[in-house]
Amino acid sequence: MRKKTHGGARAGAGRKRITSEPQKQRQIRLDDDSWEKFKAFGGAQWLREMLNKN
Repeated sequence: MRKKTHGGARAGAGRKRITSEPQKQRQIRLDDDSWEKFKAFGGAQWLREMLNKN
């Protein structure tokens, strides 16, 4: 039997966290025009910056 040489869980794999705190996925509802503006401003990164300003 051969040992697998790739795949599976390993240290350091996967997307890095944005913050040290756990985050939950959320949904928003926007019309097409608002969605385009949201994406033009920078999307989720822009929203995080706006929320962290205050």
